[in-house]
This record gives sequence, C-alpha cells and structure tokens, in this order.
Amino acid sequence: AGLLACIGMGALHMADLDLAAVGGQGHGLRGLLTTLGIARTSIFKKEEIAKTNAWLEGLPPAEQPIELLKWAHKTIAADTWVQFTSFGPSGIVVTDLLRKLGLLNETKVVMIDTLHLFPETYDLMERA
Repeated sequence: AGLLACIGMGALHMADLDLAAVGGQGHGLRGLLTTLGIARTSIFKKEEIAKTNAWLEGLPPAEQPIELLKWAHKTIAADTWVQFTSFGPSGIVVTDLLRKLGLLNETKVVMIDTLHLFPETYDLMERA
C-alpha cells in the first residue's frame, strides 16, 4: 500500500492510496487518482511531512494555510496537484486562497458531489 501526502486543516497528513471507496467497493483513492490522470502523485516520507508541519506550526496561524498552499505549489508537480472540494466552507476558502495567490489556473479542481448540494452550488459550478 502506498501513502500519499494530503493537505488539510493547515497541515500535511498521510492517506492510504488503497483505501476502499464508500461501502468497501471500488479502487479507493488510487483508483480515483488514476481516473483523474494523476496517479503519479508525489509521495513524501513521514520525516519530510513532520519537518514541513513543524515549519508550518512555527508560523502565525493566519499565515499557515497560505504558506502551505505556496509550499505545495512549489513542491508538488503541477500535473499531480489537485484541490478536491464539495463546495463546503473549507473547500470554498481553499479555492478562494488559490485564486488570490494566482494558483487557481494551475490547479486542477475536482468537485465531489455529495448529493446534498444546493441548486445554487450547481449553478456556480456551471459558471466556473
């Protein structure tokens, strides 16, 4: 099983690439990444993640998400960089930060349809 470094909640986390999809079916995260054409996603060692998290924790809290996105943009190959969102509050904030940093056009944005989205969310996606 491979491990993938995931960005979330202002820090890097490890995710198992072979996690089963909902209900234990499917090919999990590896299958999703393959479907999106980004299965070559960079894999980081736990030590690298710990070092990066320590650096982030030394920054003022308001700067952490911004610096994490800048770090990810510099460190992760552009064709493997993805912002997953279901357009909830945190996904909107990260997507907006990417826009403000001038990184949104270089970032794949993948919408996760939770089947509980408002009609206005679908309208927003159509306009984007």
